[in-house]
Amino acid sequence: MQTVGAELFLDVEVSDTKVFIQTSSATPTNLDGSIIIENAKLTNVQTAVAIADGTVIVPGGDQTIEHWVQGNVADATGKSKYMQGEMDAPYKPPVLLDYEGKIFGKTRPQYVDYDLDQIVSVKECGAKGDGVTDDTAALTRIFEEVCNLYKLLKYP
Repeated sequence: MQTVGAELFLDVEVSDTKVFIQTSSATPTNLDGSIIIENAKLTNVQTAVAIADGTVIVPGGDQTIEHWVQGNVADATGKSKYMQGEMDAPYKPPVLLDYEGKIFGKTRPQYVDYDLDQIVSVKECGAKGDGVTDDTAALTRIFEEVCNLYKLLKYP
C-alpha cells in the first residue's frame, strides 16, 4: 500500500501480479499519495492501480503505461491542479536514453571476479579522498602507472 508523499515508477516491467500499485487514497492533497507511472510494461497484471478499498483506478492486463499521473500537476504558469489520468510524457533528450529508449542507468561495479592484486587502492597510492584535497595529480599519476602496467602485461 502506497503511503509516502510521492512515488515515481520509471521504466519498470511488472508481470504475474495481482495489483501493481495499491494506494491509500484516490484524492490526495499537497503531494500526499502522488504517483507517476512512466513507461511501465505490464504482463499478466490484474490491476495496475487500485485504492485500498479495492476500487480499480487503472485496469491491468498486458499493456504499457506511457505516462500516468495522480497528484498535483503544475502548468506553464506555475498554477497546480489535481490530476488523475494519462498525460503527455515529458521530453527526454536522446542522450539520456539507452538503446531501448529507457533512461540510462549504470549499476555500481562488482569486483567478485577479480583477485586482490588486480585492485588498486588510490588512497594507498597517495590520493587523500577527503573532499578537501585536490587529488588530480595523484589520480593522474596512478592512472598513468596502471595504464602503462596494463600495456606491458597485454603487449609484452
